[in-house]
Amino acid sequence: MSSPTSIISYDHATSWDISASSTGTSPITLHQLIQLLPPLLHSQNTKLQQLSIQERIHFDTTIRGTDADPVNQLFGRVDLTKDEWRKYAFFDGKKNYTRNLIATDDETFTLLLLCWNAGRESPIHDHVSFVFVLLECCSPMPLLSVM
Repeated sequence: MSSPTSIISYDHATSWDISASSTGTSPITLHQLIQLLPPLLHSQNTKLQQLSIQERIHFDTTIRGTDADPVNQLFGRVDLTKDEWRKYAFFDGKKNYTRNLIATDDETFTLLLLCWNAGRESPIHDHVSFVFVLLECCSPMPLLSVM
């Protein structure tokens, strides 16, 4: 029997401009991520509102979700220890997975820990404006297979 899988996800409305407080390459903690995220997103939302439709489309199709995306850069710096995220990991055996709230500012982001029960699955589907980080997986099957 395989172990449960936990995935941390972050739903972001928009992102782009790098603020001075979020730049850098050194590792950050979960607490630091939660502190840096709202001002970064507020700044980016303001900038995106000033762009033309064509500029927004360019951002969505060429920058969002890439290494040029400051949100991805910020998440790439997060160094999570098992102790740091385990306190949010709750499983409900009656469901495929449990969505556990880590943090939200009720405006620009919601940070969740998704805890999948062993042997459970969902159809392949899309999440627009999400960043996913796989924290732990013990599965004999590949997470995704393309045919």
